[in-house]
Amino acid sequence: MTQMANYNSNSSLPLSPAKIAWCLYFFCLVLSFIVPKGNFLSDLIGIVGTTALISAIILSIIEYVSNKKKRETIAKQNIVRNLNTLQDSFDENIANAILSDLKDISSSSDGQIFYNSALELISIHHGNAKIKVFALNMGRWYYSLLRPEKKPTIYDEQAIQNDINARTS
Repeated sequence: MTQMANYNSNSSLPLSPAKIAWCLYFFCLVLSFIVPKGNFLSDLIGIVGTTALISAIILSIIEYVSNKKKRETIAKQNIVRNLNTLQDSFDENIANAILSDLKDISSSSDGQIFYNSALELISIHHGNAKIKVFALNMGRWYYSLLRPEKKPTIYDEQAIQNDINARTS
């Protein structure tokens, strides 16, 4: 089985930069109703508010992408750890945890590694029926990564079945 690098998140700010920018924008919005129009202060509040709004949007997008990458890294670690655990004995709860973590994985190369690891489990546990179902679900997930519609084709289903049969004979 392939071991992945560890991810350790030690940085947890109580307020992210995006949240701070959103707070500044709303503060400026409230001030714009209080401060009389047509003077320097109201113009400054408008400029700061607009800048805060643009910054908040950009920072929120960056935060979303960053969090998605962190979730994927954590999911990879969980999957690898759980696949290694399944080598010793098959546990349906662990298999379900793996299938649940797959939703955060988008790389077909990682998918291939995880699918091949599931196929290895069939050989290790001598064709256990529950492991075959697990490998089938892993195969469907893997092949869905390769398809634009995100659904495996009938040919993919046959390829998965061939892979499973090759491990049981």
